[in-house]
Amino acid sequence: FDYDYQNLHNAPESKHQPIARPRSLITGQRMDKITSGPNWEEILGGEFEKRAKDQNFDNMQKAMYGQFENTFMMYLPRLCEHCLN
Repeated sequence: FDYDYQNLHNAPESKHQPIARPRSLITGQRMDKITSGPNWEEILGGEFEKRAKDQNFDNMQKAMYGQFENTFMMYLPRLCEHCLN
């Protein structure tokens, strides 16, 4: 997602401050609520059941793709520098 920054730059003078609402980069539609993003969930390579809801997987055979990933790749969580100290 990205924000509608043009609203900030082109808003007329008013009593209230203009806001930049989130807009989907995939569909271009305005989003009411941000439910997740890459910075909030670092498990972008996590289990396929969660990622299968992504719009990019709409025209795929999801069960077959999920099994294909499991044949050669295992997920290992990332350790941050704070956890190592």
